[in-house]
Amino acid sequence: MNTEAYFVKAIAFVQKNWFKLSLVVLGFYLFFIKHLSFQVLVQMPENTEQRQVKKKPSEKITENIPQLASTSGKLDRLEIPFIGGRKAERNPIAELNTVNEATKHEYLQRFAEVAKAEQDRFSIPASVILAMGLHQSCAGKRDMAIQGANHFALPCNSDWKNACRSFQGKSYRKYESAWLSFRDFSKYLDANYSNLKGGNYINYANAFQNNGFGGDDNIGENLVKIIEGYRLQELDSF
Repeated sequence: MNTEAYFVKAIAFVQKNWFKLSLVVLGFYLFFIKHLSFQVLVQMPENTEQRQVKKKPSEKITENIPQLASTSGKLDRLEIPFIGGRKAERNPIAELNTVNEATKHEYLQRFAEVAKAEQDRFSIPASVILAMGLHQSCAGKRDMAIQGANHFALPCNSDWKNACRSFQGKSYRKYESAWLSFRDFSKYLDANYSNLKGGNYINYANAFQNNGFGGDDNIGENLVKIIEGYRLQELDSF
């Protein structure tokens, strides 16, 4: 039988059984769709889990917003220093609250490693150094920090032999870099609060409060609020 005869018979078979053949084709199609859907459902939880694992965690310092902070205002520069002047005109925490939260977080991130290095050398809690820098420099926005790299409002006195600069009628130490300001503050605490070395931030806060350190009547309470608000105590280790 030649090819043409086979072709004629095939056409005749299809014409005679087209309905049955359609059902078979439909059955294969439905089976394929069902199988594909099942595979997709099985794979979806695994893909979701992989996406969750790849999610980058937040930094522990930047994820916190302390109770004392306010994001209602933004101030690029502050002119009134914390040390000197009449106490009634000075409210360091109120001034710090005028700085937006992002700026404060950036300051903490910028100097966290510096504070930890000072802790390793002088046995002073990194939380105390970092919180005092934030408090006294108003997150680096005070004139003495911008123009004199003085982040702790340390004044010039008879023991200071280096450069000074006047801010609001008072003379303050001037540094070549922020790092030198942090180192000088560590030396200051090492000389004047040596009995607290190796202690925790609460000990320093109480001592600062008793001595009226930094021209802030509530320095102890405010220092603790900053440290615990940003979980800076997690940087402390001896």
